[in-house]
Amino acid sequence: MLWVALYSVENKGHRKSAPEKSNNAMEAEFEVKDVKELGKIAGTILNELGDPGPVAIFGDLGAGKTTLVKALCTELGVTEPVSSPTFSLHNIYLDANGREVFHMDLYRLKDEDELIQAGIAESLEHDYWVFIEWPELAEPFLQATHKTIKITNIEGGIRKIRIL
Repeated sequence: MLWVALYSVENKGHRKSAPEKSNNAMEAEFEVKDVKELGKIAGTILNELGDPGPVAIFGDLGAGKTTLVKALCTELGVTEPVSSPTFSLHNIYLDANGREVFHMDLYRLKDEDELIQAGIAESLEHDYWVFIEWPELAEPFLQATHKTIKITNIEGGIRKIRIL
């Protein structure tokens, strides 16, 4: 059963692991009982994110970052299999209208030089959806208007998804 709580609250300042931005005075929050239920709220999450652009996705190992990106890509009409780009660093999919959707996983990168050498910094300027797992190294290269999603594991397998 899906349990979704959606509400807006005022920003409460800067967070080290998932910074809040001054250009976004509202945030949305969802809770799902299982990561498999992320597909049921993917459309709502995309609506909350607003215009396409870079989306920094924070969460612990196993929190559901890749599962969320799969659900968002499915909602965008991506028909090919969406997989974690942990080893490739960067996957590109086509949405229902033939637009490129970027999916990055920066977990393996050690520093900003590796990010630049891999062409990731350049890809962050893509004008459509760019979903970035483990985005900490990319933050200096992200546009001020980028969106942030933070996934937190709660007791009993419940996941809290916050759009900041």
